[in-house]
Amino acid sequence: MDARGHFKVLDSFKDLLLCGFVGQAYNSELSRTFVVCNPFTKQWLALPLAPERAMEYGPTRGWAARLVCEPRISHDLDLGDHDDDKTFVYSEYRFRVVILYQHERSAKLDRFCSESGEWTGGALVLDGIIFKKNAVSCNDELFWVYARDDDDGKDTPILVAFNPFRLDLSLISIDSSMLAENPKWNISVSQGALHIVAFRKISAPPAPTVWRLEPDRKSWSKEFEGLMKKAKYDPMKCTFIGLHPEKTEIAFFNYRHDVVAMPMSSTFLSCDLRRGELELFAELKLSHPCFKVLRPRFVCWPTPIHRYEELRSMYNNGTDERGLVQGTEATHQ
Repeated sequence: MDARGHFKVLDSFKDLLLCGFVGQAYNSELSRTFVVCNPFTKQWLALPLAPERAMEYGPTRGWAARLVCEPRISHDLDLGDHDDDKTFVYSEYRFRVVILYQHERSAKLDRFCSESGEWTGGALVLDGIIFKKNAVSCNDELFWVYARDDDDGKDTPILVAFNPFRLDLSLISIDSSMLAENPKWNISVSQGALHIVAFRKISAPPAPTVWRLEPDRKSWSKEFEGLMKKAKYDPMKCTFIGLHPEKTEIAFFNYRHDVVAMPMSSTFLSCDLRRGELELFAELKLSHPCFKVLRPRFVCWPTPIHRYEELRSMYNNGTDERGLVQGTEATHQ
């Protein structure tokens, strides 16, 4: 994208991607620019500029942009002569782009609605809770972790679930025993469910424990306790990225050859946490690597961008004040 900054993939849903610019001054037009695209159909849509209030705090003070989708139109595909050969396929999803940000000690958000083509904001306020972990989208909801200050001065982590379509918000408790000996932990999505991956106290090598949120959202189940063996790669130099979207026992890591000189590198590893074997996943030549485990899928029925043509026509016939020309739909076979 010329010399205007790094264009980063922020989130995904099936074959739809949410992208945005990073490395820009806060509140610049590009820092408030987000694009929803489908690399298979080559549809891409630059959204109207996001509100200034969300961007002025900057990512270092806690904001995250995520894509959340909900099915709108469905079809039955007949794949054979038997009833079991029929599958239920959603061909259209309405979507929300949600920017979650922190204002002083409160959490607020702005939402882009695909039905109206406009941003709305200020709907969420959580006083006394501070931003703690990055947000993840799962199914039609957005999840993130906050830490509430207790009377004794300790931070109690809380999982927040928010549905941007129904504007439903709920708080999910995290058992303190799950994290008692795990100072390093992350939330990740695998097999359509939310997981916590916790690494025990710094040891050589570190030992991860994987927890799964139950459907009732009242409890967590321990899926397994894993390990990471020290062989060709040193586990102490690994930074957790995320779980495999379909195989919970597989995790991805960024490998830093020199921990002091390199905060991140272009070497990526995969690990079967049950066996503890670290293997090279990819060695990429990147000058400014930024990484995230996404969940795109090669689908038999490509996912169109909701109200694609209507939204494009709303924005100055496909060109806006930023000089960004809206994408055109390519022939898809």
